[in-house]
Amino acid sequence: VVHELSGKEISSKLGQAASSPLLYQFAFLQRRYLDNVPAIVPLLEREHRIAESRLNASKEELDQLATDRLKDKGRMFRESFLNKLSLLLRGTVAAPSDRFGETLVDEHLKAGAFTGIDGKALVVPHVLPNSGMRLYGGAQFHRAMAEFRAGVGQMACPEVSREEIVNACGVDDIHDGVNYVRTACVIAVSKSKDIFEPLIHQLGYRLAHVLRRILPISMYLLQKDGQCLSGHDLFLRRVGTNFHKFIEEAEAGCKHRCLEDLTSTTRFVTWSLHTKSTKALKAIMSKLQLPDTVRLGSNGTSNNQQHCSNGKGGQQQNGQVDAGNATAGVMIDLLECTLWQRQLGMLSEETVGALVAQVFEGIRDFIVQSVELKYNCFFLMPVIDTFPQRLREQLEEAWQNDVEGVFDVKAVRTALEARLKNLEAEKKQVRSRTTCSALSMRACLLLRQSRQQRG
Repeated sequence: VVHELSGKEISSKLGQAASSPLLYQFAFLQRRYLDNVPAIVPLLEREHRIAESRLNASKEELDQLATDRLKDKGRMFRESFLNKLSLLLRGTVAAPSDRFGETLVDEHLKAGAFTGIDGKALVVPHVLPNSGMRLYGGAQFHRAMAEFRAGVGQMACPEVSREEIVNACGVDDIHDGVNYVRTACVIAVSKSKDIFEPLIHQLGYRLAHVLRRILPISMYLLQKDGQCLSGHDLFLRRVGTNFHKFIEEAEAGCKHRCLEDLTSTTRFVTWSLHTKSTKALKAIMSKLQLPDTVRLGSNGTSNNQQHCSNGKGGQQQNGQVDAGNATAGVMIDLLECTLWQRQLGMLSEETVGALVAQVFEGIRDFIVQSVELKYNCFFLMPVIDTFPQRLREQLEEAWQNDVEGVFDVKAVRTALEARLKNLEAEKKQVRSRTTCSALSMRACLLLRQSRQQRG
């Protein structure tokens, strides 16, 4: 009740307290208080300024809840958000990598690694460049594509068993002989579908994970630059939902295109794509363990002609006849196994295995190239050039239908009014504490004057 007493009354009250036994303790507390007053007053003034500024900011936000102002704020935020998305894909260091970056091991733990049909990872993480770096945005997208290219591009054709060859032979519609070319195509197509189709799904999930991570990083950059909307959580959730929905749709559409390419190259084997010249066919045949008389038949013939011209015709003609007989015997055995019996010989097995490997490698190279092009053109690029226009159209349409529903104006106004009341109470409390501090300091000064007069 110090502020209700006059100066003389305060002096008389303090004079009476001076004769009590607590005089020493009171004098000690008085000195400590007077020593701390110079530090207390600036703190109280600072609290008062902060409360005043927060109160003014809340009043300004409450005044900006008009429809036109909300649209302008939404448009400004939308363009800033789209700029941050583009910046993250093109490359930036504005976001801390220790907080938002992922190493290849972290990426495998959250989105899975590229695995074959045996369940083993195709690429060891430390072998890939930049595998230990914490990346995000476009750099992380590029690393994931490089991992797919390195892992799938070096895959070898699985070993073909004798049972698979025999089961793939079947019976033709016009005869019961064996068509080993068709057998090789059947095996290669089946193995390619089983191996590459899961990898396409894995790649889509990985790249979608990389692009989804851009959203929280963009929000961080907006908050860092002071461009994020505060108090409009419903609007921010709408923007995030639209972004995630676009990522899902783009990933599904791109994956469908890749699966169509896999179907096109496995439904009908086009040999001109897998063996573009006779050199490729010679490469296939070079893998077979053929007898020397068959492999070098043409060379033997030319050499025989040269030797005949040198006058050693009798012996060379005998050698030529022997080589021809051996070659004919091998071809007869191969034809007999093909036409009249299903007993698979070593030569037939190796021929089918070589053809299967050739078709498999052709499908593999086509899929790696096609998938990389598709995911770059129909998944990454739409985020840069298609999503911005789509987000603008969706938000403008939502604002035309229900602006207050988009921004949840009722809830925001209620929250701002409650915050305004709390800030006014806080400001009043700080002002009261400042007044009490000033009156207490005045009382202490009067006590000191009283003591000096009595002394």
